[in-house]
Amino acid sequence: MKTKLNWSPQAYRLLFNFVATITLIPGVLILKSIGQISYSEFDIAIVVVGTLLGLLGLSIIIIALTNYDLLAFSGLGKEKPNEKLRVNGLNKHVRHPLYSGIFLLVWGIYIGMLNWNFLIIAVVTSAYIYIGTRLEERKLIEQFGTDYEGYMKRVPMFFPNRKA
Repeated sequence: MKTKLNWSPQAYRLLFNFVATITLIPGVLILKSIGQISYSEFDIAIVVVGTLLGLLGLSIIIIALTNYDLLAFSGLGKEKPNEKLRVNGLNKHVRHPLYSGIFLLVWGIYIGMLNWNFLIIAVVTSAYIYIGTRLEERKLIEQFGTDYEGYMKRVPMFFPNRKA
């Protein structure tokens, strides 16, 4: 039995962002405990690959954010009523480019650092994003109906795939 969300979009977004922020605190504390990192301990190629993945992720995050009204996205502003599903920009290639960027950022940092503490952060962040995205998609189906369901069939969730 599915239950319908009876929250306003603004309340939902505020709660979503609050939970996301609170769940970052353990990761920040773990990062603080890591201390100074000496890159001379690692193979330079691994550091370069991790850094490039992290920078790619950060770039995708910045580009993805340009497709949103940041006040409404944060929950501090009101969403426009009857807003249409936007599938422009990076959303033509993946349904959740912001989350794709976060995946690349956290895994790029882990690869560049090869630190067990950050592996935990990357795994927990990835699990949180995946679960949160599945919940978000329920809300989007409710909001956009068959338009979003069709979009889900055409466009992959996080990473583009090649079509022959």
